[in-house]
Amino acid sequence: MRSFCVGLLRAMACLSLVASSLNAGHAEPREDRSELSPDVERLEVIAQPWLHDWLWLPEWIRLSFNYTNEIDANPSGGNQQTGTYTHNVAINSAFSSGFGKEASEWQEIDHWTLNITASQRSGTSLSQKIPNEIAVEQIYGYGQTFRLAGLWLERNQAEDGLLKMKFGKFATFDDFASSPLYCFYTNNGFCGQNWGIPNSLPVMAYPANQYGFVFFLGEVDGPHLRSGTYQINPDGAEPAFHGADFQIRDSDGLAQFVQLNVPFGSGKPQAARRLEDGSVVLVSEDELEVDSVSGLPQPVLQPGGWIGNWQFPLVNGSGKTS
Repeated sequence: MRSFCVGLLRAMACLSLVASSLNAGHAEPREDRSELSPDVERLEVIAQPWLHDWLWLPEWIRLSFNYTNEIDANPSGGNQQTGTYTHNVAINSAFSSGFGKEASEWQEIDHWTLNITASQRSGTSLSQKIPNEIAVEQIYGYGQTFRLAGLWLERNQAEDGLLKMKFGKFATFDDFASSPLYCFYTNNGFCGQNWGIPNSLPVMAYPANQYGFVFFLGEVDGPHLRSGTYQINPDGAEPAFHGADFQIRDSDGLAQFVQLNVPFGSGKPQAARRLEDGSVVLVSEDELEVDSVSGLPQPVLQPGGWIGNWQFPLVNGSGKTS
């Protein structure tokens, strides 16, 4: 039976300490024309340090709170017509002596950040009620409960070379086969990550985690190579562990991911001007009135691949593994 479902609402609210995402590490240097032309207005939507001001936190702490909900319904088709609500509450924290310092002033200790993230999920799945194969709500999964989403050390630098190195407990798709663009959708066929990979290889997506080691090597504003090695431990996603399964078993496997990121297009501020109706349009440099910074990520090509070593079930239904 065919069914038609619709996402009625996806709402997000965020209180953050910093302008850049915690997952991105330290900010990278970029051209800033407004410094050369102080009279030019700059349009850029950035998070504000409200929690830092309210809680009087020291400079070396970064803290953010994020609430996302999805309300979906299937007005026709399926076994029943109904609607559901689900949400994810994220608490992200990071600790580094480099916060608040210019990258040119960093000592080695300032490059390092300790990240701790947590998640609380509640709600019901519309896909279990229709039912259908790919989850309608991306933020439903791994058990609707509180869990440790990640615990890792990360090193960042703002010059070409070893751009990032991280190790600890985190999700594979924090760094591979993913894009910020995906989460403009709610359906898990699009949102979060390329879903064909976790269907074939049991590595974790947020808010589950496994042991991993990742590094980025290349140019700050150009191509870079990503490599990641991960524990294969499907049991670690069980809700009973609440994300805190630190065991390493003989039955665990190993997964290796490699990805080349090749950005194209400009991620720098663009020349724009404001029309009489208040709208802003892009213009040539000689017509510059406003510096506009897009809220969308820079377009990037991401070729890559993975290999896994584990006891994979054979597809012939025999119950055997290989």
